[in-house]
Amino acid sequence: MRLHNAPIKYVKVSATKGFTLIETLIAVAVLMIAIAGPLSISSKALTTSLYARDQTTASYLAQEEMELIKNYKDNNIMNSPPWTNGLDSCIGTTGSYCDLSPSNVKTICPSSGTSGCPLKLSDNGTYTSDGTGGPTIFSRNFKLFKIQNRYTAPDNDPNEYQVIITVFWNSGSVVNTVVLRSEITSAAEQ
Repeated sequence: MRLHNAPIKYVKVSATKGFTLIETLIAVAVLMIAIAGPLSISSKALTTSLYARDQTTASYLAQEEMELIKNYKDNNIMNSPPWTNGLDSCIGTTGSYCDLSPSNVKTICPSSGTSGCPLKLSDNGTYTSDGTGGPTIFSRNFKLFKIQNRYTAPDNDPNEYQVIITVFWNSGSVVNTVVLRSEITSAAEQ
């Protein structure tokens, strides 16, 4: 018996019918890199916007303190000159760091000027270092320094002061500050 010598047919198997495991892993890695970039940028943007919010609030708190000092000055000039009456403990390098509240109550800050008087947020939305309210991340203080009269004799002018207001707040372990400096005189010299 003779076998038939028919040619043997080979069937080609195509390797392009699906993804291999390596191709899938590479695609997932590329997708993860594409997603991670925008997520890290949005996280940084959120952190920056929170810092900007706190810095703006601190600037407003410093400006508010300046307005409170000016109001205190005006009330003292009308009622009991000199305008620094009641603020003697807040004057000069040996003076204490102080804070004024909207009700003109002076608070002596317990610190040496590195953290300020802690501010509380009252129910009506005002920040104050006296009274009740919820704790905030902000603290504030001010100090007055006599300025030498630049226009006449070089002696100390008791009616002209430099006011230095500092607002502190913590962002994690970092202490941030906003400092406002201004000069203030009695109404008689303005």
